[in-house]
Order: sequence, then C-alpha cells, then structure tokens
Amino acid sequence: GIETAVDAAKIFHSLGCLADAAAASQLAANRMLMTKVPELFPQALGLAMNALSVSKEAENKKSEAIALHTIANCYAAMRDMAKAVENAYEALKAFDAAGG
Repeated sequence: GIETAVDAAKIFHSLGCLADAAAASQLAANRMLMTKVPELFPQALGLAMNALSVSKEAENKKSEAIALHTIANCYAAMRDMAKAVENAYEALKAFDAAGG
C-alpha cells in the first residue's frame, strides 16, 4: 500500500537508486490522491515534491516532468487552481524538453 511505497522510496534513496526512489514517491503520491481523502492531499504533495527533488538529483528529465504533473494534480485536488495550472504548464514544458 501507500506506506510500503513511502518506505521503498526511502530505501531506494539510501541505496542511491534515485530513479526508483522517485518512482516510489510518485506511486505513493498518486495512490494518496486516488483515495479522495482531502486530509491526505498535503502529504501527497510533499511526496510529489520529493519525487521532483530526487528526479533533479538524478538528472532524470522525464521523471521531473512526471513529478511536476503529479504536483499539478495535488494542487488541483486541494482546489488551488492557480498553482495547479502553473505546475501543469511546467510539466508540459518539461515533457517537451525530455522528448515526450
């Protein structure tokens, strides 16, 4: 479940497996959004931001784009449409820069 993905992200990061750490954080964030429990949305945002940070550390442009998209989804779920749109545009630019 969600806790397992969060734990996996920490373990992967500690092992230097940055792409896997980012993917696990993404998984946990998206799973939290899927619960539709508003109290989990800020934690999902934190996980998505962590995925963005780790993706940058790994210099993985496609993972950065995916993280920005998840961040946009988190803001949309929290009804902060200005930040949702801002991050969605950043995600589009990042996907374009990453080649798709």
